[in-house]
Amino acid sequence: MTAVIHFGHYGAMLVRGSWVRSSVICTALLVAAAGCSGSGPDREAAGSRMDSVLEVPEGAELLGAVFPGAQNGWPGSQEETWDAVLVITGEDPVAVLKDLVAQAEESGFALRSFSPESAACGVLHESVLQCQALTVRDDGSGSYEFNLQWGTFQGAGFSHVLVRRQSRAYDVPSGSVSFETDLPPAPPSIDEWEGPEAGEPVAAPTDAFDTGGAVAILEPGGRVVGPPAHSWSLSGGYGVVVALDDGADADQVVAAYAAQFERFGFEGTVTGTTFEGNRAVAARYNGAGAGDLEAVVVEDANSGRSFLRLSRAND
Repeated sequence: MTAVIHFGHYGAMLVRGSWVRSSVICTALLVAAAGCSGSGPDREAAGSRMDSVLEVPEGAELLGAVFPGAQNGWPGSQEETWDAVLVITGEDPVAVLKDLVAQAEESGFALRSFSPESAACGVLHESVLQCQALTVRDDGSGSYEFNLQWGTFQGAGFSHVLVRRQSRAYDVPSGSVSFETDLPPAPPSIDEWEGPEAGEPVAAPTDAFDTGGAVAILEPGGRVVGPPAHSWSLSGGYGVVVALDDGADADQVVAAYAAQFERFGFEGTVTGTTFEGNRAVAARYNGAGAGDLEAVVVEDANSGRSFLRLSRAND
């Protein structure tokens, strides 16, 4: 199967028009809030909002919730950021990426390119498609980044788009970028995926994520809501979303993972903040030349539900 994308400047993309999905009436930023339509208690379906600009595209689901990013509201930072993980449920991963870029363009974000290869796709390990796209607002008010991986490597299926909103903009030129490639064999369906039990690695097989052994073990009191995703890091890592059991204490959960990070030889701190009116707590750890490990919990005040994002970046 051959996929072709043409990224243009301001609206040269897929035209979404004025059509509206029924689930768009769910307007809460934290899309895991009670009353939002979705595919189940732990994933949100197409049409669920990530923020005022982006909603989950057709052919994808949001794992858990939107999470505050590494700089959002934490001590010493004024930057507003968030991260989300989408799992692809349809057969065309490129269409999901195009939909996201088109949404950003409709709100005044233009595709930008760090180099001729930016926003283009390539194949990793001869079996995993990777595509990256960056959209930036001309007034300097922020950017959206998208990172897609699709395929199978070392027994792990990759079928995700990482989404990141940042308040900073990039001083890079705009332009048109074209891409054409053959898609690798599709990864297993999310319906075939079986999550880890407490005491097992959250991202397995661990060799597929090239983490140097620093894979967190699932603590009791939560369940992984979808297959582990890749990392923003080009050198490897993982991203996992966990739904916490009712009544779970966010501080105790984060402290348990912080203790694991310390056993890996990483150093860091646990801090708290608010994110879109909800309480958040995070353990952010790093090792000398070994990258980062993070555990971030968001408590949804409306529904009483809490989600945890575990992530590992090798650099």
